[in-house]
Amino acid sequence: TQSTWGMIKGVWQLKTLTLRYCEHGGSSKGLRELINSPALEAFVNGNRNDKLEVKVEPHNGKHPTIVGTYLNGRVRDVCVRNQNPDEIKEVCQTLCDNRGHKVRKLRNTDFHVPARAPLQGPWTSNVRILSEQEYTQYLHGLNV
Repeated sequence: TQSTWGMIKGVWQLKTLTLRYCEHGGSSKGLRELINSPALEAFVNGNRNDKLEVKVEPHNGKHPTIVGTYLNGRVRDVCVRNQNPDEIKEVCQTLCDNRGHKVRKLRNTDFHVPARAPLQGPWTSNVRILSEQEYTQYLHGLNV
């Protein structure tokens, strides 16, 4: 299931996805497995972002990273040291679903707080919907 979180006005924001790995290091084992398996090709072809460019770069002597470059110029680096291929695919999907904006902390003023409490009380998810039989028993109990 693909989401449209990574879109702004119908344009995917992730431009390039760069996979950097060490050809010899043990921490790059999962990324090397992903690159050599058909799972990477399936991920690229299954992604709805048809303009996504995936680059594979050997980066010997360093831990493996996935670099996402967005249309607004922002770059996100994610270290995938000692992760298996499934976890690395999740990181790639997360980068695809992001819009490339800076992550900012929410403040209390970002939420709308009414001046008065609602008359019916706060909303709760503990509402039980009665069956037709229970509803008729309830009405007979009220003598309506």
